[in-house]
Amino acid sequence: TVAVVFSCCPPPKIRRFYHLNGVSSFWGTLHNIIDSAIGAERTVYAGVMRLAYLKSLAGKYSLAAELYNRAAELEPNAVEPLLYLQYQYILLGDWQGLEQSANKALKNDSNNYLSMTRLAYSYYQRGQYGRAREAYLKVQQLYPLDLDAMVMVGWSNALSNHKSEAKRNFRKVLMLAPQNKSAKEGLAFATR
Repeated sequence: TVAVVFSCCPPPKIRRFYHLNGVSSFWGTLHNIIDSAIGAERTVYAGVMRLAYLKSLAGKYSLAAELYNRAAELEPNAVEPLLYLQYQYILLGDWQGLEQSANKALKNDSNNYLSMTRLAYSYYQRGQYGRAREAYLKVQQLYPLDLDAMVMVGWSNALSNHKSEAKRNFRKVLMLAPQNKSAKEGLAFATR
């Protein structure tokens, strides 16, 4: 029966049953069932990961973060739970937690794209534009045409008063993507 609980989408008859019987959220009910099935014994990596995912779907980001941390403890070399944990920290606006989880993931996988960009984003969100610039430049070294990284290098330069560098960054983006709204706004900001 646990396999049925872990299935991706509820069949229409089950969805209709929950709707007709006044249960407001199938996913909320599902994560409660899984929570009960796993119980206090949180030693099965796959179960903890699934429960964390369902908590996140239910909007319980702090609980999901706790569970993803637990999963990372169960599999200390795994990057997977750390990537999901980073996403919870973004949803929570916890930039320090994001930095810590990104750094931990980068110890296990030094060129992990998501962790690299999220680390840079954590610096940017806290106004550490010099650190953000350096982190985004590392992303650009591995992915030279990553427009998001290029734009963020430009914004990091612009907001740290390196406006001539910022203008070069934004012009480079606009050569590749002439309609890029953020690059247009950044160029206007750096030109002031």
